[in-house]
Amino acid sequence: MKYELKKLIHIRMLWILAAMLLASDVILLSEYGSRQYDNGTYEYSQQDYEKFLAQIPEQTEELKKQPAYADHNTFLYRNLIKTERDYSALTGKGFKEGDYKALTRYAVYPYHMLPVILFAFVLVYQLFPAERRKGFFLLLKSTKRGHGWLYLKRSVSLSEYIAVFSLVCDITELLFVRYRYGTFGLDAIIQSSSMFRNCQYSFTVGTAIAVMAVIHILAGIFCVLFIQMLFSVLRRNEISLTIYTAFFVAEWILSQRVSVSGRLNILLSLNPFYQCCMKTSLGNHLNIDIFRYPISQMAAGIITLMITGSVLSLTGIAGFSLSFQTESESLFHKMMLHLRRKMGSVWHTDHIAVFEFRKIMIHERRVIITVIFILVIVGFSRKALSPLSFKKASDAEYHRLVNRVQGIVTNEKLDFIESERAELDSMLVEAQSLGNSEEDKARKLYIQYEMDMRDVGLSKLEQQRDTLLKKESGGKYFFDEEALTQQFYDIDTDLLLFLIAGNAIVITVCGLESADSSSGMYSLLDTTSAGYAMIRRKKRKVVYIIALIYYIFWNIPDFLSYVRIDKGVNLMAPFTQLTTFMIKVPVSELCFFIMLAVLRLALYMALTAFMLKTTIWFRSASACGITGTLVILMISIIAKMIGVDIVVMMINVLSGRGMIFT
Repeated sequence: MKYELKKLIHIRMLWILAAMLLASDVILLSEYGSRQYDNGTYEYSQQDYEKFLAQIPEQTEELKKQPAYADHNTFLYRNLIKTERDYSALTGKGFKEGDYKALTRYAVYPYHMLPVILFAFVLVYQLFPAERRKGFFLLLKSTKRGHGWLYLKRSVSLSEYIAVFSLVCDITELLFVRYRYGTFGLDAIIQSSSMFRNCQYSFTVGTAIAVMAVIHILAGIFCVLFIQMLFSVLRRNEISLTIYTAFFVAEWILSQRVSVSGRLNILLSLNPFYQCCMKTSLGNHLNIDIFRYPISQMAAGIITLMITGSVLSLTGIAGFSLSFQTESESLFHKMMLHLRRKMGSVWHTDHIAVFEFRKIMIHERRVIITVIFILVIVGFSRKALSPLSFKKASDAEYHRLVNRVQGIVTNEKLDFIESERAELDSMLVEAQSLGNSEEDKARKLYIQYEMDMRDVGLSKLEQQRDTLLKKESGGKYFFDEEALTQQFYDIDTDLLLFLIAGNAIVITVCGLESADSSSGMYSLLDTTSAGYAMIRRKKRKVVYIIALIYYIFWNIPDFLSYVRIDKGVNLMAPFTQLTTFMIKVPVSELCFFIMLAVLRLALYMALTAFMLKTTIWFRSASACGITGTLVILMISIIAKMIGVDIVVMMINVLSGRGMIFT
């Protein structure tokens, strides 16, 4: 068992993956928390809660008189008695009034299981399919204790590993929420927060968090045992992955669709997403009907996980003993072999750069990273091309009007604004002249609606016009300043795209030198006529070309977002015409975008050059990957904390306010 743990600890790729998943989890938690509407979650006094508890016995006695509760051997009656007993134990507990924002933010986060599910798959893959592919399991029949003992030892090792990872995820989330939203109030009973008013357990907040951590660990162990069983029973890895993915996708859908009060609520006790979300697991009072006896959802979930885990282990041992030693070729593997045979002639060349490109993309499988990166960028591009949406009707009206007048200011555009104001004024005069008949009242309501929707938007455009006409410069231009402001200060999307593009180049470059180093090729390459220095220059050339391709794709969503705003009509317009930012340097919109592209290119190429240096320093893909990922995360976290990115820096500099003034 110790050997299996040491083997897992020495797999550096797992450390890189763990760091990336932890970072992604924190980013997702931050993004999800920022989008949740928070009005200082309604909290109630201890007197209100005691009153709520005091009403339960009275309501129970009233329900007992109903015909549906006449039979004492039914689930309905037993559930009623258990509910009264659960809440009676809460009377007189340590209720504390306070701000439980941190607790509620942590409780509503629904993606606790996502990094654990992904990490469990890769973790099990390293000890089963990866070693099976290398032929290590052909010697299993000669082991002293046989297949079953080895399977159980590996199950324990994997369970310990995933338990530690799950615990680290929970601690990281708690520390982030504590830093972002304040204290949890660990010594108060969990019912002190209105979100957990219906909780049936007499837990303090600290105990509830600890219980949820244990549930997360049990769910992680279930993930490990499940994918371990699939890999052992099935000889096709892609089928195992498909079943594993389909199962959790179905569980996620069920966790969102099945009602707590519905007939299918028993499925929730089997659902890891439902059980691992603190809001649903502890915030709902739910007893499961087990042979007409009410069992609390948490107890039912834990028992179900233990029984299911035992069944998965027995099934996995049987499959591991009978059919695990060899692996069937996957359809993907056959397709790749066929593609290599067909495309082999393309690579028949003596150009070192072409050979290095093939080695990076094909042999090191970085083409998969490239395809994933492009697909992600396509997703962001579709979002950038989607129609603009507005929270207020006045914002939509402003956008409609400014879309009509964007570009250079002309008399026709000024007359259009005046005509819009004249139309609203005429409607206002009409409303004042209407009587009290039903028809006139309906017309008044319509005019009032039009005024509420259109007047504020038109006033914004008129204010922009007045400020613009006071400027002393020659040519004057209308900009959609609301949309530009939203785009300029969308720091979260910019940093997310930087994280994706940065990690794409890090993963692509990190194995550049390690492949030659691990295979002992350096001494052989040094004896070539060109020398290794020439080969290294060719490698760098290929990497910079790949980085340039990544850079172009990185900027596509941003480019499309700006095109959506003004469709290029203001490319030559100076940014000094903006009335919101008070830019002092007379640069055109086109010049601004060129400067932005150059600065981003310099940053990306500097990151690429740094990664090339780290490959020479470490000659280890894992060390280079960890270093590059940490550098990108550090840059992103600092930028997020001070609230700037390259766009905001440029706006601040052009406005004469300094780089990081916000």
